[in-house]
Amino acid sequence: MKNTFIILSILFIMVCGWLTYKSVAYGKEYKLQKTEYVKILNFEERLLKAKEWIFSDAEWAKRKAASEEKLKAADTAYDNMLMMSIFLMTMSILYMLATILIAIQLKQLYLYIGIGLGILALPCLINGICLPMMEISAFNTELTIPLEIDASEYLKDIPLIGSYADLAQLDLTKVFHGRMYYFYQSKSVVDLIFLLIKDGNWLVAIAILTFSVIIPVFKLLVTLGFASINKVGSFFGIFKFSYALGKWSMADVFVAALFLGFLSFSNMNEGVETEARTLAGMYYFLGYCILSLVSSILVNVALKKQMEQQIAQQQVQSPELQSSEV
Repeated sequence: MKNTFIILSILFIMVCGWLTYKSVAYGKEYKLQKTEYVKILNFEERLLKAKEWIFSDAEWAKRKAASEEKLKAADTAYDNMLMMSIFLMTMSILYMLATILIAIQLKQLYLYIGIGLGILALPCLINGICLPMMEISAFNTELTIPLEIDASEYLKDIPLIGSYADLAQLDLTKVFHGRMYYFYQSKSVVDLIFLLIKDGNWLVAIAILTFSVIIPVFKLLVTLGFASINKVGSFFGIFKFSYALGKWSMADVFVAALFLGFLSFSNMNEGVETEARTLAGMYYFLGYCILSLVSSILVNVALKKQMEQQIAQQQVQSPELQSSEV
């Protein structure tokens, strides 16, 4: 049954690897198309250039068609990414059901369920750090710029023209239809690390890389390594070290910081609409945190039970050895 579990796990990892690859590819496509959509409706393209001021209807019709095409492509990519997530979730449920059955047969429930959850945490971690976690934007909808000109005060005393002073009251109010974006950002953990390195913030980049990538990967590899070693001995010390190290992970602080960013961005100045939206990467990373924590606890319990059994066996064997020496 142990060989069956190993083969099943290898097959599951291969399938998850393909699904994760497709999910990350769709995530990149979503980010690209959404960025192009915002670029078309960016204030620099609309407000600061003369085209839409002069050729209002024709220019807006072109922008509307182009932006809707990009937005539709972005939504399609995101839907495909969610479809990969559904496939991954379905495969994970089937894998865990098979793992529970094997664990019952081998009478090592804590160990194999812990290892199974650790394997599930791997694609969650990869998706969590590679897929965008949140997108934030600031924009106006149907931006209206009042351009009212009243020159009657200056024309009323001018002969001949004074009688037509009322004609000098002009209303040239300009309305920019649809959305006009001032700001848009969509970042994953990996994007954030590269951006910080590019800006010279090495300390913060190394901190995020260490606590959000290196420590989680190390912790998962140590936990999964127990599947092949399956001995207490010196490996117990390594596992206990990774178990203690995981407590210092900034995963919970990182997630909390994102939500604080969400709340603070939603309270910007009046007159500018803001939108903050959590994306798939956030939920994958949250899933990794939960699965990794439960996996570590279960494997830790299994290790302690093995140690207790070894101590009990040694206590049973020691009297027999003493009696044979006598």
